[in-house]
Amino acid sequence: MKLNLFVAIMLFCFSTTSFAEGLWTHSCDPKSVWFSEKISSGIQTASLDTETLLKVDELTVQCHYEVNLGLSTYETAKCKKALDLVGYN
Repeated sequence: MKLNLFVAIMLFCFSTTSFAEGLWTHSCDPKSVWFSEKISSGIQTASLDTETLLKVDELTVQCHYEVNLGLSTYETAKCKKALDLVGYN
């Protein structure tokens, strides 16, 4: 009985997004870090309106998604557009 309860609890823990997100979807790719730093520094130094910030956020999510699908670089159109919006040349 205790073993069944333990297995059920472990199954629940491993199936929750909050538990899995920190361990299996964390990216340590140097290009990912570079891209995130450029976006963050661009947002901090530029004076962007709310609409532009939302667009940058949307493009950044799409960019990371495309790269996670297997594209090996951050040279996709969505990544470039996000960098252009924050003023990175």
